[in-house]
Amino acid sequence: MSVMRLWCCLGLMGCSEGGEGFFYSPSPCSDGTWAGWMLPYGVVWVSPSGSDSWPGSMVRPLRTIRAAMEAIRGTRRGRIGLLPGVYEGGVRVFRDSGKPVTISGCSAAEVVIKGSFERPATATLALQGSGEITVRKLSVEQGTGGITITGGVQASLESVTVTGAAARGILIGGEDTVASLTDVTVQETSNGMRSRPSGWGLGIIGASVSLFDVRLLDNRGFGLNMDGGKLDAQQLVIERTAVTDVDRFGTGLYVRHAQRVSLSVCAVRESGGDGVFLIDNHEVVVRDCVIDQVASSSFQPGDGLVVRQVGTGREPPSVT
Repeated sequence: MSVMRLWCCLGLMGCSEGGEGFFYSPSPCSDGTWAGWMLPYGVVWVSPSGSDSWPGSMVRPLRTIRAAMEAIRGTRRGRIGLLPGVYEGGVRVFRDSGKPVTISGCSAAEVVIKGSFERPATATLALQGSGEITVRKLSVEQGTGGITITGGVQASLESVTVTGAAARGILIGGEDTVASLTDVTVQETSNGMRSRPSGWGLGIIGASVSLFDVRLLDNRGFGLNMDGGKLDAQQLVIERTAVTDVDRFGTGLYVRHAQRVSLSVCAVRESGGDGVFLIDNHEVVVRDCVIDQVASSSFQPGDGLVVRQVGTGREPPSVT
């Protein structure tokens, strides 16, 4: 194999379509990396201006994430790079086995997946299956739902921003689902759909979730709404949760029926209703948290921190 052919195969140089001549492919990202990687080797590339009939190289990228997932099926490669631009329409990523997959953009400012508000309600980015999926360095905008993580998948979100979802910014569901969110912002989730008028910045149903440096800002209804599962949150910030037009919640953080709720170094500010409301949970730990500027009105009393056990004959929760 010639030297030029070898470098082209490694992905370090772009080769012309006809195979004559070559040139070095510079970093597509403003930080000087290849979507967080130091070299583009072993990455299937996607671009809004690409084509799904192309091989997925840096020079001839695919057009859709769906085609990229097909390209890595049955191979040892598990890295998908998103080149700068706006990706229109919803994306479903399913991983049930094999090598973990990482989908990485340049940054939340440079790579945008934009959804639509068409019915039926669908997520702009859906992560499903029983495998491992990491999504990092991109933003998800608009759509009836931002990101859903379901089906027993093990998912990680890193340096991700979700903005302007109609019903839920991020929804994590399923007893077998495990999710980790690091450096994630969810903002400006609106009232939601008619069947569920309260919007959620972050919703958790039965899943085990860890949060580190997560910001839930300017959402309507609930900043964080959780039913069942386990939550371990560090450096969580929830601010300006607004009251909805119908249900009138405006609660910063609401958790019920969880096996464990652990909040460490958190801040909940300017809630339209209660700041933190914890009900019927088995174990509650709250450390080094600030809860202030909760609202009070004729229909919403507005408490800072509520830990409650409902009904008779039940053991009170373990509270630290």
